Amino acid sequence: MVTNLNHSGAPARADAPPPQSPFAAATPSKFSIQAFTQPLDHFYNTTVATFQQRFWVNTRHYKPRPGAPVIVIDGGETSGEDRLPFLDTGIADILARATGSIGVVLEHRYYGESVGVRNFSTDTLRCAYAPPRPPYRLFTRACVDSVCLTRCCRWLNNEQALEDSANFIRNIKFEDIDEALTTHNTPWIYYGGSYAGARAAYVRVLYPNLVFGAIASSAVTRAVLTNWEYMDVIRLAADPKCSSNLMNTITIVDSLLKFSPLRGRLKNLLDLSELESDKDFVSVLTVCLGPSVASE
Repeated sequence: MVTNLNHSGAPARADAPPPQSPFAAATPSKFSIQAFTQPLDHFYNTTVATFQQRFWVNTRHYKPRPGAPVIVIDGGETSGEDRLPFLDTGIADILARATGSIGVVLEHRYYGESVGVRNFSTDTLRCAYAPPRPPYRLFTRACVDSVCLTRCCRWLNNEQALEDSANFIRNIKFEDIDEALTTHNTPWIYYGGSYAGARAAYVRVLYPNLVFGAIASSAVTRAVLTNWEYMDVIRLAADPKCSSNLMNTITIVDSLLKFSPLRGRLKNLLDLSELESDKDFVSVLTVCLGPSVASE
């Protein structure tokens, strides 16, 4: 089911407060917000709840005919509104203009306003045991046991989020378009970058009957627990003085966190005293380095 939404986004369920929107941004008025009803749990019957997955459509280049493609931009780990430039003047618009197709931005569950839980508390996110479905799909062998699965986020995981995309492709009916753009007659092209790039690759591999092709830009297809090399590009490429200051700061912060009497004072100094986890604390400190990595 497709729903038109106002600027505030998807309506909450009657029994729940409005969903949190931690990454929402301003929406250009040229693309209206629409929503597609998704099950919160596609596979394990842990809930009958649904949520409204937001999407935006660009039909300015669409030429109705058999085989006209649909270009999907995966929203990834941010509000779908942040991807609208791709739809307006970026890759989705370029491909749509070249192929006479439709462009779509599809927001990822739990981001923007495509949220189906009351809040982001630990209790809400805690995972009840659900046995993996053979052949375990995206789970590694180490994650097949019940201990790992009970510790993962209940409905925010690759398996559920990828099925959102597949369910959307199978069942969406675009407003003001008479043609049934089912995958039987329509080549769907899935695009994403970084994490969303990995999702583009996964959705093509897991749903080859639905997705004709995928563009996996800078796709992070290898999952690792530690990835210090990601930030090392700054050390190698930055001005030597800047690089030295960064390394000294990291050494000092690590030293202070190891000394219990000073750990709390350091967090208070930076107004981050509520972050009990040292990993969360240092993760916040590295946020400002992200743009530097992207520019190198």
